[in-house]
Amino acid sequence: MSEPNEETPLLDRPVPVRKQRVTGLDLFRGLIMVFESLDHARDFASNIQIQHEEWNNMTSYEGPQRAIHFFMRAITGLCAPGFMFLMGMGIAYFTASRKKLGWTDARINWHFIVRGLILVFLNFFQFPPAIWIFGWPITVLYALGINIILGSVFLGLEDRLNIWMTQKLVSFGEQAATIAFSVSTFIYLAVAFGISCAITVITNDLPVDFTGLSVWTLLISIPCSNCVPRLGSLYPFIPWLTPVLLGILFGKIFLKYESNKIRIGANLFSFAVYLTLFLILRFNNGFGNIHNELLVPSPLEDVINFLNLTKYPPSLTYLLWTMGINHLIIAICLALPNFSPSNPLMVFGGTALFFYTIHFYIYFIIGIIVNPLFGAPSLGPFLGLWIFGLLLLWPMCARYAQFKSKQGPDSIWRFF
Repeated sequence: MSEPNEETPLLDRPVPVRKQRVTGLDLFRGLIMVFESLDHARDFASNIQIQHEEWNNMTSYEGPQRAIHFFMRAITGLCAPGFMFLMGMGIAYFTASRKKLGWTDARINWHFIVRGLILVFLNFFQFPPAIWIFGWPITVLYALGINIILGSVFLGLEDRLNIWMTQKLVSFGEQAATIAFSVSTFIYLAVAFGISCAITVITNDLPVDFTGLSVWTLLISIPCSNCVPRLGSLYPFIPWLTPVLLGILFGKIFLKYESNKIRIGANLFSFAVYLTLFLILRFNNGFGNIHNELLVPSPLEDVINFLNLTKYPPSLTYLLWTMGINHLIIAICLALPNFSPSNPLMVFGGTALFFYTIHFYIYFIIGIIVNPLFGAPSLGPFLGLWIFGLLLLWPMCARYAQFKSKQGPDSIWRFF
């Protein structure tokens, strides 16, 4: 594989520039695709009911299988931040490659607008049964679609600032670019975590029985699945801009430093810092958390509830924990030898949006067949059906990858 890794986690695209591909990111992308399919398969083809970790209605894990049920949600909790982070890296890679080809900023921005609108469209219409049953969903695709546009705009503004600073610091010689890059790094971190802190504090101040959020609030900043009839808001875009901006920053780091050791070290450093901050804030049981009083027993008295974090919207502690673990996994993926392109994880990672769209139908059909005949499966049989669904998806995604590779560079099929 010789294409550069400049694609978003759910949108693959044509790449005319030839250079070494960062296959570790493909592996990570494929892994989190498998993780997220576990949660959706459970909804369609099992008797395991686990509610979402919402700010006003936290999940309660009870019974003899509480640890297993928690683990299932914990690994799927890595996916949304991972998607956003990889999309941010994709924005940085794509922008850098297209500028080398002479694309104007307007052309680059238009590309991201088109991709974003396609994601928003798919959010509402990729799986019609969800609309019939639950109403209009605000899913991860919606947040990805809006944030790919916002992320590209932020990168463009930061690039202009970086050029201005480099010019103003010309007296520093070769150190000018380093100083400018350091300032840019601080800006990304400050804005990203500033957004997360603000969302966390504002949401924590809302009474848990408050349902008066407006439609615009549900679309932009604070989710609520029961505030407006037939509008299931879980992913307003602003809270999820944090991992997108962090992804853009890491994309710039990867572009600046091609050494795999430096890239692994940057991920391990981020893992250590995020984990340390998470432990401090979680043990403090105050700032950085959202409505910990909903967790019984207290997070300080129960290991599962200590790691049972508010995802909707993502609290600061949730993002520190999940992004820390994601950085650790990325470091491991980068350290592994290159996998064969036919490896299922590599196939899923290279056809992520196709996988995401099709897997809903695969597990929906499995549930329609299995549930009436045998009843909704318990844990053991369900895991078998989940793996069976992945085995069905593997050749389908592989065939799609072959089809996609034969399409023209401007084909819409390259987006999937």
